[in-house]
Amino acid sequence: MNKHVKPEKLTGLMTDLLKEYGDEVYQIVEEEAKDAARKATSELRQVSPGDYARQWRHRADKNGKTLYRETVYNVKYQLTHLLEKEHDTGPKRGGHYPANPGGRKDHTGEIAKVEEKYNREYFDELVKRI
Repeated sequence: MNKHVKPEKLTGLMTDLLKEYGDEVYQIVEEEAKDAARKATSELRQVSPGDYARQWRHRADKNGKTLYRETVYNVKYQLTHLLEKEHDTGPKRGGHYPANPGGRKDHTGEIAKVEEKYNREYFDELVKRI
């Protein structure tokens, strides 16, 4: 790069440099979001009960270079709320999933714990790399 820049070319040079920086940051965000989603999906598969565990997926939501987001979801979305909050799912309440004999509340808050853990890890990695 030339050390001397004419004033009329400064705007174009700055625009090019900022675009290059933005592209690099977008690439970092995309890599870290994919990594966090992959890890969160894997952990949710480990902590979720029964057949429900195998149904965790993640996908990218993109809008050009203005938005990049990874969404972690379960194919059996109707059951997700059981892992989000404490529910009495035992036989006395007529619940069938997840199996908790006597109404024990064994599966509570797994999604929130995993979400918090990987949101924090994602943020920390972004700060390090940017």
